[in-house]
Amino acid sequence: MRRVKNWTLDDYFFGGDVAWQNFIKDHYDNFYCRYMATGRVRGAIQTAGISKDALIERAINRARTLTRIYQLSNLNYLEEDIYTLTGHKVFIQDTRVNAGPKAIRRNRWQDLMALTNDETTQTRLEAFANTDVAFVKRLGDERLLI
Repeated sequence: MRRVKNWTLDDYFFGGDVAWQNFIKDHYDNFYCRYMATGRVRGAIQTAGISKDALIERAINRARTLTRIYQLSNLNYLEEDIYTLTGHKVFIQDTRVNAGPKAIRRNRWQDLMALTNDETTQTRLEAFANTDVAFVKRLGDERLLI
């Protein structure tokens, strides 16, 4: 928390020692695709030498083994499935814990990009999501995403 508060955007995402950069890769660098490909929250090291296409393919293959994959923006489907499976109603679609003072529906990506006018930094930040974007599109194309 101290680093995110006190470091510049560039320092936070692209600075620091090797351990810090491993932390950044594990938590920000195409996290969803790496997680699905490895089954690990900290899967960056295991996927470091894999091409984007191979990483997506590995993630898609693991996704096919799951019954459902839910989008955070459509948790009403999860609520319905929990009710069907357990008979208990849950209300998670509009529940926010620790939401903070900002509006719930704000686009955090746009907020992050607004912190810099440097096109090189923006391009480097976009690289943290480009494989995830392609992975989610593939999930949708293959009707694996609810």
